[in-house]
Amino acid sequence: MLSFSHSDNELCLRIYNQLIKDNFRVCIDQDETIGITMNEKSEMIDSCEYFVICISDSYKQNLYCRCEAYYAFQRQCQIIPLILTSKYRSDGWLNRIISGKISIDFTKLDFELAQMKLKSEIDRQRKYPKKDSLPIELPKNK
Repeated sequence: MLSFSHSDNELCLRIYNQLIKDNFRVCIDQDETIGITMNEKSEMIDSCEYFVICISDSYKQNLYCRCEAYYAFQRQCQIIPLILTSKYRSDGWLNRIISGKISIDFTKLDFELAQMKLKSEIDRQRKYPKKDSLPIELPKNK
């Protein structure tokens, strides 16, 4: 799934189209006027193998993007952050979600090289999938 703010539509659709050309199956909310419900978005996230976050200032400020990212994080999806804003430094809620992840900066690299890095990161994560987490046991009330 490709998660993005519609303010970044042009570059995100370019990334999406290239992934499709490279034979990836990609879920996106392409048209914000249709109004995909949060239930439908959660089903998309539940079925995705990778959750690609297109990070920008507008992404961080968008409540729907925040909900999607938190849900993917809670579901322990494999998250791949893409930086879309020059010199962007994540903080707050977004930093907690992408901390420790390999980010691909589309502002520092030309598009083709950044896209190759994205495909390489997907391949790397396929070879070394994260291990399932053990359930956390809460202390019992005494």
